[in-house]
Amino acid sequence: MNLGIRESRHDGLLGRQPITNEEQHELEFWQHRAIIYRMALILADIVESTWTDIMDLYTPDDVNATEFNDYLVQTYVDISLYGITIWNVHDAIINDLPRTNNHVEGYNSRLESNFPKHPHIYHFIELLRDEHLYQHHRAEESDMQIRKRKKLYNNIDSKLKELHEEHKKGTNAEPAIKCGRAF
Repeated sequence: MNLGIRESRHDGLLGRQPITNEEQHELEFWQHRAIIYRMALILADIVESTWTDIMDLYTPDDVNATEFNDYLVQTYVDISLYGITIWNVHDAIINDLPRTNNHVEGYNSRLESNFPKHPHIYHFIELLRDEHLYQHHRAEESDMQIRKRKKLYNNIDSKLKELHEEHKKGTNAEPAIKCGRAF
């Protein structure tokens, strides 16, 4: 996408100046990356084919972009270090599950702060009892009142669901491009 202009302020006046080739190149590179990051939002079954389409359509003619694509394919897409099911959140969006693992990280952080590195066995057992009581009370509390999500996150999830429904019959690349606009 060639915007071709940039706005600048000088001496209180708003003016438009043409962007340089270097700035245009950098803009294209960051747009390419933004599309790639949206791959986590599309159906896991079409990630590989969508990724191929996006590489063909949107990769800038740049050595860095090619190296970046190769790294992503090796690490996340092809026979990869991290399988698609690990990082893809499409099913979580459709099933109203958390898209992140922040709740798990919070629990791990709590355990790490409460448990010393090498506790004595009796102290360890006492800490486990305390943690059990704490978690039991939290579970009872959550039965009485469900913690409300921020409206922003509900709106994002609703928009993502709408986009998934809207693009079931479209091309594979469309949801990857448009899902990022929900944020």
